[in-house]
Amino acid sequence: RLHAGAAEANFQRASRGTSLLALRHAAHALQLLADTDRKLPGLPPNAVPASPQTARRLSATMPKADPLSSRAAPSPKERVRASSSLKSTRVSDEARTTSTPRTSRLSDEVFNRFQRMEGLVAGQAEAAQRRASSPRIMARTSSLERVQEEKTSRRSSLQKGFQAKENFYEFAQRRFGNMVRLWAQLDKEDNMKMGEKAFLRNCEEIGFRGNVHALYRYIDCDRSGILTFEEVDPRSTVQLMAFKSFMEKRFGGVTRAFPILDQNRSCRVYKLEMEQALTSLNFEGHGPSLFELLDRRGVGFVVESDLAYLDRWQAKPYFFVSPDVEGLEKLRTSLLAFTGPALFRAWHKFFDRDGSMRVGWDKFCVGCRRLKKTSIALPVDFLETEQSMAGVWRALD
Repeated sequence: RLHAGAAEANFQRASRGTSLLALRHAAHALQLLADTDRKLPGLPPNAVPASPQTARRLSATMPKADPLSSRAAPSPKERVRASSSLKSTRVSDEARTTSTPRTSRLSDEVFNRFQRMEGLVAGQAEAAQRRASSPRIMARTSSLERVQEEKTSRRSSLQKGFQAKENFYEFAQRRFGNMVRLWAQLDKEDNMKMGEKAFLRNCEEIGFRGNVHALYRYIDCDRSGILTFEEVDPRSTVQLMAFKSFMEKRFGGVTRAFPILDQNRSCRVYKLEMEQALTSLNFEGHGPSLFELLDRRGVGFVVESDLAYLDRWQAKPYFFVSPDVEGLEKLRTSLLAFTGPALFRAWHKFFDRDGSMRVGWDKFCVGCRRLKKTSIALPVDFLETEQSMAGVWRALD
């Protein structure tokens, strides 16, 4: 089962290790297997089979010995004599191999490679021995260095997650056209959310081969253990929620508005038909890009069942409102009047109680309710409703 390719891989592994004996054995195996492969019939002198299957096919073409012309079987005494001579030959070969790596079996090319790697392996072995003999030095690492290492590891995990997200978005565009269509393949029941195990399993089923674990940890920013479509693609969520909010205000629901969109009563709404209907309804969103999001099957038209999930989808309130920049300035002014220029105190006192240095939507709402219970002078009816909080949150996030 061995061949020259396996011997080459073994030599590469040995050159990265710390054992000179393993490197020496790998050099001999490389030479012996290369010589064996070259002896196969039908090959030029410098050719090496690419795989064991090739070697087996070539060896099968060797002529078989004629049983009539073969020599007689050796006697028991001859067998013992041959076995003893073979053992002595092996002992002498091992002694020569142990004493020096340069034997008659090693070609100049293999021996030169061995010499180049010998110093590298010896240095690696010496460094490993120093590390093993001085554990106290490793234990004296200062707390500052440990913190720096932890920051580096966290940064590397963030980089892995960001790269996985970029690969995931690229895969969605290449395979499905947009993220909404990909999510429709992941979430067959249209729950618009899923757990970690379901997400990992479904990503494997659709053929995504990226770092799914790092992707999940990176996208699940609130650490809730549940991944929602709002976290996967917030930009598309904003467009879809604007369309849903508009249709609910005008017609009481998205599916109820489908007959208005289906102007020719064909039970199908095509792209041009959708754009004309939204323009006549004075919808402020971008019709062409919205149609690509609504066409989750990628067939070029939308039917009523394609829009039913929008009526069931309960997204976070801040997707339905516009950023309230003036409300954010009011909040900052009120906090400055209460804590002075140290806004960091207000951050910890009202919003980030656990010191995680991040505040999600739920924690922000709890902090706003705490503000209302204090003596901070807030404008009248400010942060009273969830919609008011959502506008300030959109200005922050």
